[in-house]
Amino acid sequence: MEKKEIIKQFVLNKDMGNGRESCLVKALEDARRLYTNEDLWKRIDNLSDYSNQEEMIELAKRVEIPFLSLIGYLILLDLIGNVFTQKENIIKAIETFGSPKLKECKHQVNALRNSLAHNYGLINIPNNSKYDEQSLHKFTLLEKENSEKIFDRKQQWERGKWKDKNEDTSTIVYVKNLVNEIEKLIKNLQEDAENDKLSIYLDGGIEELRARFTIEKK
Repeated sequence: MEKKEIIKQFVLNKDMGNGRESCLVKALEDARRLYTNEDLWKRIDNLSDYSNQEEMIELAKRVEIPFLSLIGYLILLDLIGNVFTQKENIIKAIETFGSPKLKECKHQVNALRNSLAHNYGLINIPNNSKYDEQSLHKFTLLEKENSEKIFDRKQQWERGKWKDKNEDTSTIVYVKNLVNEIEKLIKNLQEDAENDKLSIYLDGGIEELRARFTIEKK
């Protein structure tokens, strides 16, 4: 199989043939399933015994924004940056494949990724205070739609102000808008793959891609 065809298969198909699966497509499928609470809704739909309403109510209460789904989407951006950009990071992935709207908040996306993936929490503190304006955030996740914004913050949160409960210093994340923008980025990546416009930036080339970013099909 030629290099361009392997790259295309990696982006577009979970089953790449020869007993290998694409980690990129697997990550996308996992993030989507967790975000939509697909497994939970199946359990609710399968409760045909309506006498057991308490169980249905308890299951329905669990339908919320799962951190793991967001982590999945954000790590997927990391993967894309590692494979398809020279800078090998989430910001470069957004700069290369994201919409203008997503590019405007690339630093907030990166900060959210760091807070969730490093601490499974919603506060990100950069190592160097000179990056505070872009990367110091106390995040709040909201599922309701906002037609204009992905992130919104009125005031900068200050380092160490742990008792600060002021909503104005929280960076609101409109989760649905963020997920929609990441899905658009993935669509742009897929279109580039279909049109043979993608190159990989891995020192080990295709062999490194196979070793690091695919798994054996079980």
